[in-house]
Amino acid sequence: MNNAIVYEHPLNERIRTFLRLEYLFSHLGSALGGSSIWESRVAISTLIEIMGVFGRTELKSDLLKELEKQSSTLKRLENAPNVNGELVKNLVTELDSLVDRVYSMDGQIGSSLRQSELLKSIMQRSSIPGGTCDFDLPAYHFWLQQPPDQRHAHLRSWSGTLDPVRDSIIMVLRLLRESAAPQDEHASGGMMQKTLDSNVSFQLLRVFVPGEIPCYTEVSGSKHRFSIRFMEFLPNERARQTDRDVHFKLSCCVL
Repeated sequence: MNNAIVYEHPLNERIRTFLRLEYLFSHLGSALGGSSIWESRVAISTLIEIMGVFGRTELKSDLLKELEKQSSTLKRLENAPNVNGELVKNLVTELDSLVDRVYSMDGQIGSSLRQSELLKSIMQRSSIPGGTCDFDLPAYHFWLQQPPDQRHAHLRSWSGTLDPVRDSIIMVLRLLRESAAPQDEHASGGMMQKTLDSNVSFQLLRVFVPGEIPCYTEVSGSKHRFSIRFMEFLPNERARQTDRDVHFKLSCCVL
């Protein structure tokens, strides 16, 4: 399904947080590639969103638990038949290296960024619509007028402190996504329900919908059971469930 649109649904809070951070880090990386004042504003806003996620979760312990769990799982597979032992060994080495990098981060993740007076002042005003205007934050206005190279240096210095988190989340989600092959499924009348094996702690659902189907998916449920509804896209009207049968692929991921 080369033209498939992929919809993902986390089955626990830890993976939900990781997916949000993956999205934000991707957004940040895109903004860091630009040189305009507006791209610098986007980078700062995204960095502050990332810091907001850090403040609401025990991210460091959650990330370490997931890295160590994946490392242990792969170590058990290293000598299994029909398994590329060298590849597994390299993955375990990479996971263990990420564990060391995360452990080496002092204090709460993102605490060093909160010590920046500029970032702190922007964060305080960001919840107000238009609160980061020039007259509200003259120091921010001054920083935005500096040459692109200087702004990039500051942005990369700030974002660089989070590299161990970004790299770990990318690795965790990559291995999780690759843990299950997509299977053919069928939604009769645009609706599918499924019960999962209660003895397996599934973490992520991935729904692969052919691009030519004029529907998107709404997924609801938990690690025990879930439902998928295929909704007709109507930009100026309320969406409704399609009455057509939909063939798609589904991965139920766990590692």
